[in-house]
Amino acid sequence: MRLVRRVGRQVVPLVVLALLVTAGLILYHGEREGRERSYSVGADAPNRLDIAVTIERMDPVSQRLTLQLLPIARGDLTVEQNSLIPTRQLTVGTTSLTKSVIEYPAGQRATSAELTVNAIGITSDYPFDHYTATIGVSAHDNSGPLPVSLTLDDTDPSFALSVTQDESTQGAVFLDVTLSRSRSTLIFAWLMMVIMWALALTVAAAARVQVTQRRGLTWPALGWMAATLFALTAFRNAAPGSPPVGSVLDYAAYLWAELIVAISVVVTAVAGIRAERASSGAGNDVQLLETAEAYAGTVDWSVGCGQC
Repeated sequence: MRLVRRVGRQVVPLVVLALLVTAGLILYHGEREGRERSYSVGADAPNRLDIAVTIERMDPVSQRLTLQLLPIARGDLTVEQNSLIPTRQLTVGTTSLTKSVIEYPAGQRATSAELTVNAIGITSDYPFDHYTATIGVSAHDNSGPLPVSLTLDDTDPSFALSVTQDESTQGAVFLDVTLSRSRSTLIFAWLMMVIMWALALTVAAAARVQVTQRRGLTWPALGWMAATLFALTAFRNAAPGSPPVGSVLDYAAYLWAELIVAISVVVTAVAGIRAERASSGAGNDVQLLETAEAYAGTVDWSVGCGQC
């Protein structure tokens, strides 16, 4: 029976560790598959312009979505065996704030262009914030509008992309997209909140022991509590995505953890000072009593009584 218990104590931690690693790999694989997904919409005519758009970065502070756009000509719009060289002058219109119109001369190799698009959301909702944007492209040449298709990819590891609505016409394509925090960012933020509360409650429990047992100024304990107070700030600033002050992360965990730790440090220090003073006062009383007894032992009381 004892052997079974010993084996169980050794096997159970290994099984738990294996399950956690397996769950982590499954979550990673699911998130990786989501990032490899592409969204395509638009015309499928043989003579068309395919526009590949890649989301590079989402900046929640400025609420700007950075994109890379690359036109790929098809059919009689391109030089044979090279889809990046158009046979005629192409004009691509976008919903970008920086480049609403991009010109591609005939006979020259097309290159990617960097664009920025408005992305509306509430930054302080971190880690549950999400942002909506409209990505639209159109194309025409000297003869008029051209059939257009749009392919959208996301390479920003901090956000997950979803398309809520698409609309396509003869010469234009529009996608309404939503970007929310990735699964890994959400797990990280939840873990941070749990750790903050665990540290704060641990410090509060240690402070209670220090105060109730009147242990005085225990410097290692006070040093650990004070270090936790400052470590929480550094830990909070390490949150992925650099959340602004006043986010959900702060109101759900960080501010309260800092308050609990600060109160614990102050209460422990005040109680320790009182205990040290009380101990010092009792020590002085004992020393005075011992001095008086020693002095009394050196006096010859019989001589004094004889004179009386």
